[in-house]
Amino acid sequence: MIAFDEDDKLDFGHLPPAVDHLLHQGVAAHFADPALAERHFLAALALAPDTLPAHRCLVKHYNRCRQFDKALPAARQAGLPADWLLWQ
Repeated sequence: MIAFDEDDKLDFGHLPPAVDHLLHQGVAAHFADPALAERHFLAALALAPDTLPAHRCLVKHYNRCRQFDKALPAARQAGLPADWLLWQ
């Protein structure tokens, strides 16, 4: 398990603790173990499918990994417009 520093926690807003923990684990793992990060983000979405921060983490992860074929469907699930130029 890759640990994250409690002082560097991101504020994802009010989330269930398990979801918040999975998102932080995914962020911590992103550069060292992208496959592990993806599993954490997908697990967070499985626990809370309507959680926008989990969708955002997954989309950003796929973009950073240049997995655009996965990023676009993930963005659609998050409710982002089909035209990426309109994303805010």
